Parts: sequence; C-alpha cells; structure tokens
Amino acid sequence: MPHLDAQADFARARRHGQLARLANWLHRDPDGVGVILPFEEVVRELGFVSERELGRQVVALDTIVGSVDRVRDFDRNFRPTSPRTRGRWEAIATAMRRGQAMPPIALYRIGEIHFVRDGHHRVSVSRALSVRCRRESGCDRSRGRTATGAESRTTARSARPA
Repeated sequence: MPHLDAQADFARARRHGQLARLANWLHRDPDGVGVILPFEEVVRELGFVSERELGRQVVALDTIVGSVDRVRDFDRNFRPTSPRTRGRWEAIATAMRRGQAMPPIALYRIGEIHFVRDGHHRVSVSRALSVRCRRESGCDRSRGRTATGAESRTTARSARPA
C-alpha cells in the first residue's frame, strides 16, 4: 500500500536526520554542518554577475545542495527537519510510489551545484526513495563561468557587476 509505505518513508527520513544531528553533536562538528546551504549567502559571498535560463535538464540529486527559501524545513541532505512537512511529503511519496508523473523542479545553478527554488518536497522524497536524477527547469547564476550542458533554449539574462 503506497500510502503506508510513504508514512514509513517519512518516519525513516526524519529518524535518519535526527541520528545525523546527534552524530554531528557527538563528533563536536560545527553547528552549521547539517544545515542546508542558503542560496542568498552563497550569492552574497561569490558576488552576482549574470543569470540566464537553462531550460529543462536532468540533474543528479547529489548536486542539489541548497535552497532559495526553505532552509528550516530540510537538512543538508533534504531530510525533513520537522513534522510540519509530513502531509505534503507523504502525498508526494505516495504519488511517486504509484508511478505518477511529477512536475520538474525549479533550480538555480552556480558552477556545478544546484539550489532549489521550487520542489523541495520532491527532492526530499526522491532522495529518500533513492532516485538518482530529477528533471529540472533551471537557471544559471555565475561569476563569469558559462554553464555546461545548457539546452538550445538557453537565453541570456541581464548581468550586473559583482
């Protein structure tokens, strides 16, 4: 039964996140080690140069390391950090287990890493179910680097100095 499996998947993902936090504490790792990487902090540190649409692509889930706006709902491995995400998470997990198509996630790419704009729960469930890749619609923000693998629909966007 996909719904019961989804409930178990959520509980397992939460438990793994809690165990990871405990292990970080026991190893005396810095507090921010398990926290999802905030997009705005990375842009602030690197400096914004340009942005362009990349169109739809398939990306490896392990290149998705951060979030534009949901830094408190998921940890660095996109495991749920609180029970408030349970309803949406389980609904998506149930749909994925039934083989229903999911819309692409929306990402920003900086260099070779990605930050989620839309689709946090889909990324989280995909990781929990050991899916390797997700179709995404993204744009590249760079410091003078060009994006690799961009589709022909890629369009240049405005650039401003860092």
